[in-house]
Amino acid sequence: MAYGDKILNVQAEFREFRFKESCVRFRKSVEVVHVSRNRVLLLFPRKPPVFKSLTAKRISLLTREGRNLVVEWRE
Repeated sequence: MAYGDKILNVQAEFREFRFKESCVRFRKSVEVVHVSRNRVLLLFPRKPPVFKSLTAKRISLLTREGRNLVVEWRE
């Protein structure tokens, strides 16, 4: 996959840090853009976009067809 690829309807699970705590977020349908080496941009319908690293401990990006985007895009 090349940089700039957009995938719709991706199931995303990632860790989010707020102030002094962290929580795991699970979203059923997000748009994912492969931005750069080991970096993705998660686009939510009503929230600001979030940059995430593919080398993080807790991240999972699965498409409806069963493709694992973390394994495909990690370098």
